[in-house]
Amino acid sequence: MKCIKMPYYLVALILCCFSFNYSIGQTRDFSKDSLRIKVYTEIEYVDGRMKKVEVTKVFCDYCSAIQIEALKEQAKANIYHDKSYWTYGKVNDIQKFTLIIRTAKKDLIAIEKENDNSEN
Repeated sequence: MKCIKMPYYLVALILCCFSFNYSIGQTRDFSKDSLRIKVYTEIEYVDGRMKKVEVTKVFCDYCSAIQIEALKEQAKANIYHDKSYWTYGKVNDIQKFTLIIRTAKKDLIAIEKENDNSEN
């Protein structure tokens, strides 16, 4: 079997084409089916430990009260999940954070429908 020698620039061109096609195929447009909601939170630290998490404001003009409460719970869950990143070196301090929660439109609508079904 005879080995075929290819120029290095041809190999580089082929690899670039494959990587470009792979990157194009992997991109997804989340803006079509999801919402980004900004949430302000405050975390109170006592002796380097997280004492209290309070959600101060949810920026959602079109959300109902039930949906806002669900977003607040989601923000608290995100903070408790990632608290190891934020608690280092905090002593008797109140730290303010801004979280961006990304949720699907159909999930946000389902929260409202679920509440309507439970009331009936």
